[in-house]
Amino acid sequence: MSGFRNPVGAAAQILNRSNEKRPAAKVVTLQPSAFSETWDKRPKSAVQIGIRLVSDEVLDGARSAAAVAAWEVHHQEAPLGRIDLYNETLMRSILAHACVKPDDVRAQWFGGVAESLIAIALTDVGVLALWEAYELLKVETSPLSKEATDAELEVLAIRIADRSVFAGLTERDQRVVRRILRHAIEEADSRRPS
Repeated sequence: MSGFRNPVGAAAQILNRSNEKRPAAKVVTLQPSAFSETWDKRPKSAVQIGIRLVSDEVLDGARSAAAVAAWEVHHQEAPLGRIDLYNETLMRSILAHACVKPDDVRAQWFGGVAESLIAIALTDVGVLALWEAYELLKVETSPLSKEATDAELEVLAIRIADRSVFAGLTERDQRVVRRILRHAIEEADSRRPS
């Protein structure tokens, strides 16, 4: 007998779960400085924004929109302008769908006109802060991101202590590694019960 007695019922259960109110997997606190001074709804104090992962369909749509925007604006210029605009448009488009109310992944934080509103509401620093949170959520939840073993952590501790972890890295790459290590420390500290 098949383990799939009622595939339609099983699919309906999965769809119903996706419509349930659930908190966001990650919550970011943005200061007012992350929002444009010209935005009429700029918050006066820090706000929390939930982050969720988006579907492949959303990613495909974001890539298409970014390609069109980049080509329309920079079709006769050097490719660097197209690449920059593509990346900026891609980030904003994905974030429009990824930013949700902290207590409800179904409710977009920026509302129904999120894609155009993000460009108006956020500074470049605000966009980058949310994008970093989105990228970290992908790493934190991906089955492709392997956990460090105890032995690897012991080796890392030694390499950090004697600074060999930075051997051969450019100054820029050293800063990236330091940021990642700091994030790991902050993440561990934030998950400890008070």
